[in-house]
Amino acid sequence: VLTGGSTNSSGGAIFNAETLLLEEIIFQENTTTGDGGGLYISSLADTTVIFCTFLRNSATSAQLSYGGGIANNSSNTEILYTIFHGNTAAQSGGGLFNNAASPTIINCDFTGNLADNTDLVTRADGGGMYTLQSLWTQAREGLDVTNVICANRQYRILNIEFMRVGAG
Repeated sequence: VLTGGSTNSSGGAIFNAETLLLEEIIFQENTTTGDGGGLYISSLADTTVIFCTFLRNSATSAQLSYGGGIANNSSNTEILYTIFHGNTAAQSGGGLFNNAASPTIINCDFTGNLADNTDLVTRADGGGMYTLQSLWTQAREGLDVTNVICANRQYRILNIEFMRVGAG
């Protein structure tokens, strides 16, 4: 169990810049003011995460924090049989944030994660998972990809916009 880690950089529990296998590890209540409350994966770091749990990790800076559980930056990442629950990011990707990455994600559970920018900066997207540019790339390249959005109970910025125009 990796618990209670804290950094003003990225990777509350682990900052990974190498090839790494993480198996059966619980990342719990780690925090960062950068990216990746539990785990930060830097560019080109081949990483496999299998049978892990990311529980109540947070990326807290409203100006630049992504990926409460994991922030994946331009790497070849496989995430298998992993649970993301109760993670929070101030910007995007409460559970998992992917930047210029095409991860393989198989049989993972995303529940109760939150992307919540309380300072009302322009966006806070992807409570469970956010993959930058994925929908545009899928459309442009005609990729055969199925996107599933489950239990999308609230889209905070949309609620704010509804209130501004008197519809909320």
